[in-house]
Amino acid sequence: EGVRVMSSLVPVEEVKPLLVASGAVFLRSIALQSVLTFATSQAARAGTEAVAAHQVGLQIWLLMSFAVDSLAVAAQTLIAEELGKGSKRGAREIADRLTSLAAQIG
Repeated sequence: EGVRVMSSLVPVEEVKPLLVASGAVFLRSIALQSVLTFATSQAARAGTEAVAAHQVGLQIWLLMSFAVDSLAVAAQTLIAEELGKGSKRGAREIADRLTSLAAQIG
């Protein structure tokens, strides 16, 4: 009935792959934010119209990136399902189809 508290921490060896992957995503996010901040500052120096155009372009880019990201999540699920069934061929077909779609989207 009370709150159960873990008595020990997870060993570092088990967490290390997660930390490495998280570190890569963190660095990617820092780089992306740095580039977007730089682009915004350059647009601001160019004037009001440039800032407005930059903002419109940024919003369209963000919308497209969210759309493509949702496709990536779906793709991971579909490929994992095929691999879970032991169907490497099915996973490859899905990956090829989605790679083609991604190239078309840009």
